[in-house]
Amino acid sequence: MLLICLVTGLLCLSCRTSHLSDHETAFVYVAANGVITFQGRPVILNELPQTLKKAGATRTTPIKIVPQGEVSQRVLRSIAGSIGRQGMPRVLIMEPRKAVTIIDGQTVEEVLPDAPHPSTPAPRQP
Repeated sequence: MLLICLVTGLLCLSCRTSHLSDHETAFVYVAANGVITFQGRPVILNELPQTLKKAGATRTTPIKIVPQGEVSQRVLRSIAGSIGRQGMPRVLIMEPRKAVTIIDGQTVEEVLPDAPHPSTPAPRQP
């Protein structure tokens, strides 16, 4: 009986941690090779809006698309459009960020962040 309660509690806890809170921002990451991830799991583009909704995203949830490396604007806009057409209009495409190590004026290492970060939206192009 104790084992059943423990397993049930863990399942509920895992479900709760993947659910977005009321004012939480949803971060969608896009790798340079086109792989889309949400909450650390790969997602197919056609399934992304439903995955966001299952996680608790609504019309008022801010969704930030964060490119990881060089991702084409066409791909990023396609993802944003797919999300927006499914009733979630608050989508921002962020600028890619890199952590850079510079020693004696030379760039030694560039590392892409893999944690959510407060970025500024990419400038809109006319």
